[in-house]
Amino acid sequence: MHQHRQIKQVVMINKDRHLDWCNIFGGRTLGTLWCLFFGIVIWIATLIFTIANLFHYVDNTFSHDDSKELEWYKPYQTHYPPKQIHLLHLFDKLGRPHEKWKQEFRPKLTIIGFEVDPQAMTITMPEEAHSLLATHLRGFTNIPPEKHHQCMLKEWQSMLGYANWALNTYPLLKPALQSSYDKIAGKMYAKAGVYMNLRVQKDLQWFVEKLDGLDRVHILEALDWDVKEADAVFICDVCQQGMGFWDMCGFITMDNITVGHEGFYVDAPTSLPATNILYCESLSIILALATLAQNPNPPYRVMIYNDNLGTVASLTACESELRGRTPNPFITSNVQLTSFLTQRSPCSYSLMPNNMSNTSRLTIHSGQNFISNSTSP
Repeated sequence: MHQHRQIKQVVMINKDRHLDWCNIFGGRTLGTLWCLFFGIVIWIATLIFTIANLFHYVDNTFSHDDSKELEWYKPYQTHYPPKQIHLLHLFDKLGRPHEKWKQEFRPKLTIIGFEVDPQAMTITMPEEAHSLLATHLRGFTNIPPEKHHQCMLKEWQSMLGYANWALNTYPLLKPALQSSYDKIAGKMYAKAGVYMNLRVQKDLQWFVEKLDGLDRVHILEALDWDVKEADAVFICDVCQQGMGFWDMCGFITMDNITVGHEGFYVDAPTSLPATNILYCESLSIILALATLAQNPNPPYRVMIYNDNLGTVASLTACESELRGRTPNPFITSNVQLTSFLTQRSPCSYSLMPNNMSNTSRLTIHSGQNFISNSTSP
């Protein structure tokens, strides 16, 4: 670190003050400074050294190389892929230190704690890491709310950072963290106590429950498909009197009999105000997924059309409540139904009303927005 910065680099360790010259300990601001610096390095590598498809996370840089030939890197007396050699030459020119044991290349790599297999197109969380994360989250939440449990702000931030790391393998669990972020929003003092409330506790416990039930393998190939490749297509829409969806491909099965290209209709809940259109729009989509989940052989790719942008955005991004407009149970129901279709395991939660009935085909005009949910075989 620069000499003028050293006065801000005093770190207390066992009551002794140390100057953190090399940004080893630092704080939140110094992490941001490092990311800004290394972002410039990656910019140079991409635009000036023309190293394509280069990714980085903090101080880890990774990519793929289709070249069948290796090149010699003299400082390490070792052969490496051409792109890796090119990046090492850039580090040498910039004076950025690096070590031989950290320069890896193989068909499968561990990247930021995940086992990445580009041949199988999978990202896997190791079993030990999975157990440690679940144990940490249980310890954070297993305190009765009536005891007024509170943790320091920095402990909340550490917990959320840990849980966010898991979203690389479990992206569907994102909505469970929203209440925790809302809880610490606007708070700045790292040692300030932040109370645990019942909603946050339930959301984090739901996170751990699904963490234990979902597969540790995230299949990337299942995320990349075109609209024309959809195996099942639904159109969902609502009005003030009710809601429904149309099975365009005849995929829904009831009592082991394929129903065919039919529409399904249900009256709108009478307890809701007529203006709460987002509630009904979300419910119609959940109904379509819940009905589809009864199929003994769920489709590989599901396309659902809906003409409400707010509903599409909230369910697609798994955003909890979309600033208070879409109820959180719908988001979690969407997650559970999607994971159920993915893994062919029993569904533990459903919002499908009992008075749902099969009717004549509905004529519904679809909008331009869509939600895509893909499932793996």
